[in-house]
Parts: sequence; structure tokens; C-alpha cells
Amino acid sequence: MLHAYYYQLTPQREARTVSLILEPPARALASVPGLGIRKDIRIADEGLAAGVRYRLRNDGEEAITLQFTSSSNVGLLSEQNPADVITVGTRKTTAGKPIDARHVSEIAVHSESRHFDIAIAIDPPCEVTTRPIYSITNSEQGFERVYQQLEIASMWNVTIEPDAHVDLEVRATAVGQMVEPDAVRPTARRRKAAAGSNGETVRAVRR
Repeated sequence: MLHAYYYQLTPQREARTVSLILEPPARALASVPGLGIRKDIRIADEGLAAGVRYRLRNDGEEAITLQFTSSSNVGLLSEQNPADVITVGTRKTTAGKPIDARHVSEIAVHSESRHFDIAIAIDPPCEVTTRPIYSITNSEQGFERVYQQLEIASMWNVTIEPDAHVDLEVRATAVGQMVEPDAVRPTARRRKAAAGSNGETVRAVRR
């Protein structure tokens, strides 16, 4: 659980991208002697592409074998809309149904309700699981389970030889959908009735 530690932050800026390099303190990895982790986050200036690369290195004298997991949460899918789907490899389902797939290199997220698509590339391919996340609320009808977001977990089984490293990368690109607004026709104005045009005529009665 490296999120509980303070990282050493090194911001960098390149052409059209912003890069953040995070490295946890050595004491956070004391349970695995010789293991070092560097996390490089890159965000494009236009905000449509982002990626994270993990570099796992072995500074020890023996090989290290471990399972490394990177998780992301997507909160813009609707559980009620059947057109909001996620495709993991060759498997497609809605946000409320979990998926377990192996040797995955591509993930596609499609939101019909929010009008966007996200393409996720994984290198090297790995095992991917998706799980819906719910919250429990207490309403007048009692306890209710409310869908909140979707968790996407990428898991690699890696072996790092001494004085070597392994790079694991997840890249995401978002694309907005073109939505044409419904054409609204102007309301036709009612014409005033011309004098004498009404079929029913009222005449004054002479006495």
C-alpha cells in the first residue's frame, strides 16, 4: 500500500507534456530487500492523454519475484445505461458486471450517457480485472446500494534479476463524442382573423 507514504516529487516539463516522477522512501519497501520503484506520470497539455510508467529495479544480489498491481477508477459510467460499456480484450460488459481477463493489452471504455470514449493501452500485456464500487446509504426505504464508479486493476507477475529493471506502463487517451443538438422548430405565429372572414357572424337585433 504505497499510497500511505510520502513520495519524493520531481516535476518536469517537456514539449506539450507535464511529467511527475514519484519515488517512495526506502523504508516503504523494506519488506522486499533490494526493490526500488519509480513512478513516472505524464499528462498532455490538452488534458486528453495521460499515462503512468512504473520502473521496478532490483538493487540486491538475488532475483525478486512479485505481483505488481496498478488500479484506476472510472466514475463517468452509468450502471443503468446499457450503452455504457467497457471492453477488456475481447470481452465486453456493462459497468455493473465484473470482468477477469488475461494477457490484456487494450481496454476500451465507452460512455453513451456522458458522450466520451477512453482507450487504454497496457505494456506489457497483463491480467486485468474490473469491479464495480458501491456505497451504502440509509434512506426512507432502508439501506440501499448505490453504484459509484468502476475499478480497473492491472496485475503483472514479474521477475527482476539483480542489477536489472522492469518497466510497466498504462496509457489512456480520452476522446469526446460529437453530439448534434436536436433541431427545434420555431413556433408558428397565429394569424389574426381578418374582418368578415369568420363564418359565424353576430348581427345586432333591431327592435
